[in-house]
Amino acid sequence: LNIFPMIYSLFVSFQHYSLSDIANRHFVGFANFASDLTSSIFLHALFITLVMTVATVLAQLFFGMIIALVLNRNDLVGRKVFSTLFLLPMAVSPLVVGILWRFMLNPSFGVLSYFVDGVLGTHVDLLTHPFLAVLSVLVTYTWAWTPFTTLFLYSALLGVDKEYREAAQIDGARNLRIIV
Repeated sequence: LNIFPMIYSLFVSFQHYSLSDIANRHFVGFANFASDLTSSIFLHALFITLVMTVATVLAQLFFGMIIALVLNRNDLVGRKVFSTLFLLPMAVSPLVVGILWRFMLNPSFGVLSYFVDGVLGTHVDLLTHPFLAVLSVLVTYTWAWTPFTTLFLYSALLGVDKEYREAAQIDGARNLRIIV
């Protein structure tokens, strides 16, 4: 049952197929793929996808590690409250996250648009400006998925025996070296 859509998509990818003219479809072989690989629009979309993938993974690892290290401290007051509040975005449906950020980025009444307009001194639509739209998606995606990364990194930190950390401190290692 789950394999049918994949096989059908593969079948359709080798045909000239238009939803406006369903009756007129015919086999074109690899012409669709050749057309995509030479299209500047497709290559630009592929580039943006690669940039977004690398940027979000790096941002999630960076922020996730910082937060996991903070949560791993034994002397942190309110650690359970902080961890609950921080992990909240992971419990929220992606649909709700999308709606929330769409309202925050709305050019007419969005709180982030209002903030950016105040900082820049001019109105900029965060969802239609080419660079800022990509940046907005990057921030939204990072905000939504950093708690997931944090959870994995925090679990890994909890798995490290305290004896190893104490031995590294006795040997004179600083905080960053102990982490590495």
